[in-house]
Amino acid sequence: MGRQIALAATLKDEKALLTFIRTNAEVSLIESFAPSIDELWVAEFSTELTGHQTYKIWNKAYEWNPTYAQVGAKAHDPKSIGNYYVSNTHVAPLIEFSRSDVSQEKYGRIYWAKDFSAPDGVVYDMNKFSLWYDSIVKWIKKFGRRHDQVYFLPDAYLFLSKRSPNNLEPTTQTKV
Repeated sequence: MGRQIALAATLKDEKALLTFIRTNAEVSLIESFAPSIDELWVAEFSTELTGHQTYKIWNKAYEWNPTYAQVGAKAHDPKSIGNYYVSNTHVAPLIEFSRSDVSQEKYGRIYWAKDFSAPDGVVYDMNKFSLWYDSIVKWIKKFGRRHDQVYFLPDAYLFLSKRSPNNLEPTTQTKV
């Protein structure tokens, strides 16, 4: 099975999270879909949520060769036909970042598939990669506040506490 942590984060929180991730690893961000292969690779999370809901974060300390494919004519969303995506993420040294829409109380997650979706296994050191993933989870738990299985990073917690203060009580800072 993979590993995940539920997360509520604003754009400000996302920047802080990405800054932390970049302190212990050289990473590349991959959009889920884009009109060209080059546009799959981005430097930052988009300020727009629509069309930019999920990113893969590749820790470049682990070798991997992405494979690209295009969305075909039978796509669920006809607007995505022809867009490119990375087709071999299931065996890659990546974590998935699903973004939050805090204003709608829709929360995201950080997810590592491990070897769950790789029937032939992975070619990177899962034990070492696990230490990197664990450092990210530890940071989230250190700076987040847990409520109903979701860790609210500071700006998301502030936003929701102002919007509906009774909705988040009782919540305490998580000790690491």
